[in-house]
Amino acid sequence: MNDEPQLGRWGFAEPGPLRDKLTALALAGTKTTTAGLLREYEAEGTALPEVGERSLLVDSQEKPVALVETLDVRVLRLADVDDRHAVDEGEGYADAAQFRASHERYWNGYLDQPREQLGDAEFALTDDTFVVLVRFRVVERFTTHRPADERELPGEEESWQRLHALMSRLTPDLADIPGYFQEGWTAKDAIAHLGTWMAEGARMLRQIAVGTYREGELDVDAENARFLAAMQGIPLDTVHLQAASARSQLLSAWRVLSELTPAATFWVRKAGPEHMEEHLPRLEAWVEELARRR
Repeated sequence: MNDEPQLGRWGFAEPGPLRDKLTALALAGTKTTTAGLLREYEAEGTALPEVGERSLLVDSQEKPVALVETLDVRVLRLADVDDRHAVDEGEGYADAAQFRASHERYWNGYLDQPREQLGDAEFALTDDTFVVLVRFRVVERFTTHRPADERELPGEEESWQRLHALMSRLTPDLADIPGYFQEGWTAKDAIAHLGTWMAEGARMLRQIAVGTYREGELDVDAENARFLAAMQGIPLDTVHLQAASARSQLLSAWRVLSELTPAATFWVRKAGPEHMEEHLPRLEAWVEELARRR
């Protein structure tokens, strides 16, 4: 913390509930991208983030809660924002269309301010509006910050980062080579398996939230077969995207629960960190073996 005065500070949105929500998502590792209007940077005379730059993420009290590093910065037309960025915002967006609809509602709520600062009363959001897309990572969480509801899932972020690293190493041809299991699964099948169970966990948590969840015997083998069949023929990039989206939905559904029931705790752990930990050792060994075959 001795270098704190030399580091830039920033926070998501404005202080309040939205910043609190987005900050929690970032600290949990669910949110790894963010976006802003280029015209807003220009209006405020703020320099764009630079790759490798480190800064302090602040909460609604303007207190630093984490040291973050900028990994990537892109300036694109609003119409060109990709699904990967949208999913990695960590807010449950399934694709860029959902990202755009949500962000346009937010940005339109205060466009008068940049219009006045820029002297451009006609400024409006269109396909050609430039946005700044930033990818970041949390380097260090400061111990003074604790989630209000203590819903942290020990090991979840670390497991996800290991899985994400494996997905990034795979090429489409390697991903389709059978051998992960003796039954013939591929690495892509394993990743799809993890993603579909996260999506199923999120569905169960949503049922718990609205009171429609019913306890019952779960036929895991039948569900595995159903999920495997549903994901056959899906491209690797889509499988990767589906897994990231499913994880975001699982964690979001977990955090909005009004009560942490035993069933909810079972589903979030079994569909998330415990399931990843079950498969990661073999998946890491298999991807390493595939890499040696090149």
